[in-house]
Amino acid sequence: MIVAIAAVVFAAAGSATAASLISSKDIKDRSIQNRDIRPRVITMNRLSPGTQRLIRAGADSQSVSGQSVVGAPGAPGAPGAPGASGPAGPKGADGQNGTNGQNGAAGQNGADGAPGPTISTGNWGTINRNTLEAGTAQLRNGPAGTEQNIADGPPNQTPAVPFGTGSLNMSVANSRSMVAFGNEIDFHGDALADLDAASFWVNVGMDTVSAFPNITIEVDTNIAGQDNYSSLVFVPRNPTAADRNRWVKLDGTVPADGGWYLTGGEGAASGCTRAAQCTLAAV
Repeated sequence: MIVAIAAVVFAAAGSATAASLISSKDIKDRSIQNRDIRPRVITMNRLSPGTQRLIRAGADSQSVSGQSVVGAPGAPGAPGAPGASGPAGPKGADGQNGTNGQNGAAGQNGADGAPGPTISTGNWGTINRNTLEAGTAQLRNGPAGTEQNIADGPPNQTPAVPFGTGSLNMSVANSRSMVAFGNEIDFHGDALADLDAASFWVNVGMDTVSAFPNITIEVDTNIAGQDNYSSLVFVPRNPTAADRNRWVKLDGTVPADGGWYLTGGEGAASGCTRAAQCTLAAV
């Protein structure tokens, strides 16, 4: 039980004072209520030891002389909802590169590729029966250089070939020499009427020449009264100084580049002779 002792001072108008102090014997038991005690005037050490133990032990709420005693702690409440995610932190520094792994085992060799093309002149070559004295002809690479006229650069610079990487090199020793390079197999039996192109490029270099190479086609004209053999010859125009050291195109279908004639009796019978040449279309 809490025994409360309070000092009560009665004040009245004027200067009168209380005759004596009120002691505990003047107070009736349980007559002082909570409202009669000013808050926080009774300290823990003023309570009985038993009451102090109850408060410290957190006993269930009890009524002790009108005062409530703190009860035992309740069960923990449910966890609150997670808070919102904070902003992303700054990017950390890059780590060091790891060591390289060991090389893997070598793979098996792949299958062999298809064979490349075989370089061959095929059925093309020197026509011996039409070659005289010291004439020579051979297929070759080059000549290498840049495309230009003699007036565009040094006279000793060789222009590049117009097509591919090679050319037919033909040379003769003098005006009596002659060389023929051709194919006697692949065009046998073809109709002359199916021929729609007959041209070539030629480079005579720095030499002064009197004639360009010609084209000769051995044909059966089927002209009545004549034998079954004649040569159809394309005679190019004469070279000029402007043709030196440059590639010149000569086209057998262009009359300005030259004319055609037939050898033997076929020439006279057709009207296409060396002296009176025709166009390819007229032949």
